[in-house]
Amino acid sequence: MKTSPNLSLLWQELPFAERFHAARDRGFEAIEFWPWEDHAVVATKVEELGLHVSILNVDPGPAGAHGQLANPDATEWWQNKLDTAVEFARRVGCTTINTLVGNRLAAYSQARQLETAARNLAEAAERIDGSGVDMVIEPLSEDRPTYLTRTVRDARTLMQAAGSPESLHLLFDFYHLAQTEEDSIERVFVDAQSMTKHVQLADFPGRHEPGSGTIAWSECRRAIDNSTYTGWIGLEFSPSTTTEDALDRFDQAWKS
Repeated sequence: MKTSPNLSLLWQELPFAERFHAARDRGFEAIEFWPWEDHAVVATKVEELGLHVSILNVDPGPAGAHGQLANPDATEWWQNKLDTAVEFARRVGCTTINTLVGNRLAAYSQARQLETAARNLAEAAERIDGSGVDMVIEPLSEDRPTYLTRTVRDARTLMQAAGSPESLHLLFDFYHLAQTEEDSIERVFVDAQSMTKHVQLADFPGRHEPGSGTIAWSECRRAIDNSTYTGWIGLEFSPSTTTEDALDRFDQAWKS
């Protein structure tokens, strides 16, 4: 199992640059982070410490926007930001970019926004062809109240509308999908494993470390272990106590 801590959430008691050392000292070989962090620091530290970057994001736009992929007024802006993300991904050896879809906009119908997202993804697939970088779509839960893509089915529909390019996949976030899917989250993962390029973990409620909430992590671990998924598993949780204690609790919950 390959895990990558989110350095925007873990070790917040340390300056951002020092969190890379904490991750390496804990034995991690990769990290992830949220898009507003200093990319120059990321590039310097991963090269210095020999770490991988498991995933990064296209610029999501203004605070609270959660992506501009489906904004008809931002198509050129989004494609330019995709180019920037691909360039940085290649610089740090990252092969996965999260293309957050974005929120409902009052000025446009939902159908128009989803058509925009599909066209952007189809064009993006052509732009990144041969780069060694793939894109993922991440469904988000109701804590992003107007976000457009909620479920695996939503993501699959959008992928199909974009022409199902080989470079387009799913980001399976157990925290978000445990809230939006009707079936048990481990069964949803089994059904979605072939389209999944990245996995992220946090418990619900609270978005703290696994073992702090109600998700049945032993069943989730079994589903992943028995699947075809071999990619990174991002630890995208906010520690309920200290980071080290939260990671110990995660280890216990994951191995139980």
